[in-house]
Amino acid sequence: MKKLLIAFGFAFTVLACAPEGQPGCPVVYEVKKTNVGIQNSWRLIGFRTKGSGFIDFPPCEAYSSYGNDVDNLLIRLNLTENQSGDGDFELTGNGISNSIRGSYRLGQNQTIGTVGNLSTTKVGGSAINTAYENKYFQAIVLMNSYGISNNILTLEFGEGNEEMIFVSIN
Repeated sequence: MKKLLIAFGFAFTVLACAPEGQPGCPVVYEVKKTNVGIQNSWRLIGFRTKGSGFIDFPPCEAYSSYGNDVDNLLIRLNLTENQSGDGDFELTGNGISNSIRGSYRLGQNQTIGTVGNLSTTKVGGSAINTAYENKYFQAIVLMNSYGISNNILTLEFGEGNEEMIFVSIN
């Protein structure tokens, strides 16, 4: 019975992302009953409309461009404890082909935001993967609040109706 439920849950998740049931979609991760702080290393699972249980982005075609090897689509965000002289924290990370560096600030009521300009490298890639990476970099600039449940980080960005979902790497 347990195996049947696991198989049904996996099939439902895959079909929710890709109507064709494309293998390798979405990124597989494990929710662990552990509490982690925001200052951690995170792996991007994807984007979704706030309140939705389904990952809207990346498109499943991004996985097939790498032969469904989702590890090649590892996008990482490091929210460090390293502080600059003005009390802001260091933010680093990488997209599929490029990296990002800058500063962020934590506020009351789980607010978060970038400070100043973020720097990124500019290496090209496929159109699908570049779109995914660009969406990630733009969302980081627009992030405004966060929530953590177990080892899952949710970052709201923009007008607050979209969010990025991350899983703790550590």
